[in-house]
Amino acid sequence: ATLQGHMLPSKDPKRRQQQLHRLVQAYSKVVENFPHDKVFTPVAFLTIAECHYELGKEQLARNMFEEAIRRWADNDYIVARSMFDIAASLDAKRRYSEAHQLYKEIIERFQASTKPGVSEIISRAKARYYSAKEEPVNRKRSPLRSFLQRLNPFRK
Repeated sequence: ATLQGHMLPSKDPKRRQQQLHRLVQAYSKVVENFPHDKVFTPVAFLTIAECHYELGKEQLARNMFEEAIRRWADNDYIVARSMFDIAASLDAKRRYSEAHQLYKEIIERFQASTKPGVSEIISRAKARYYSAKEEPVNRKRSPLRSFLQRLNPFRK
């Protein structure tokens, strides 16, 4: 998730959680009170999803990102940001190939967009796309390799 760091100044985990809960409450009021607003409500909705992600409610956050893509499909910024947040969460889960595909889709789909903020999302997607990681391979260790590793722990 791409929750802006300036929104959560505290490094203390307990205080940070309190701040996240307050942000959810505050932005929920925006969504409740202005459900038809096309500028602030989508951004507030995404911020709530990002807070849920930071609170460890990853599936709820993912569902909200997908809902944002459906609800505001005509808003390039909201769709690109939601896709980026989903890709970043896949990265965090080491599901690199899925994340890589989403970053590529963001780059290709929104390269002609003139919507404010989209070019920054594309730049961030490019940075992650071109520094792609690979999923860890579960190599089965041979008994000889394990024995040699115990003899010389610095050997790889």
